[in-house]
Amino acid sequence: MAENAKPKPVNKWAERLRGRSRMAVAAIGGVFLLGFVGVSHPLGQRIDTANDRAAKAQARAMLAGEVANLRRQAALYQHKLPQGIDTNDWTNYILGFIRSQRVRLTRMDPKEGVTLGPCKVLVWQVELEGDFQSCAKIVAGLENGERLIRIDRLVLEVNAGRLSMTMVVKGLALDVPTKDKSAPAKPAPTLPIHNTGRAAS
Repeated sequence: MAENAKPKPVNKWAERLRGRSRMAVAAIGGVFLLGFVGVSHPLGQRIDTANDRAAKAQARAMLAGEVANLRRQAALYQHKLPQGIDTNDWTNYILGFIRSQRVRLTRMDPKEGVTLGPCKVLVWQVELEGDFQSCAKIVAGLENGERLIRIDRLVLEVNAGRLSMTMVVKGLALDVPTKDKSAPAKPAPTLPIHNTGRAAS
């Protein structure tokens, strides 16, 4: 009867982990798994966060470089951009180049300007007659002068042996109010006069 008795089921996991070497391998594996979960995952998150910060810092550095470059370019043209819209002043400026050459002004009409951000584009249509060299000097003087001017359209025609030139001149000015130069200046502060007590001789 005793021989026919069924043996008790043996725990398979206990059988596999039996022995010191197997227990050591299992312990090392458990520690490695805990270390991977507890250390590697948070470390990966920190690495991702650091990469995101580095990418944002690089983008900000590139943007700062572009802004600095634009500021350097703006400084080159700042002295050529007058403040305020004075049509008479602009007309006299253009007439100064025309009168300096041997040409005859036949027509000069202001056209409707265009607003471009904080700036205003002023437009004139100019027609004149003269020799080619004088006309070329006028065009070069306007485009390379002290103000931002562009010749938008230029037409040269020869009629009865006379050269006529028609051009559309565009100038750029900053549309901001100028300081009123006619305002009275503030009087200089007067210093108090102290009596020294000496009698006048």
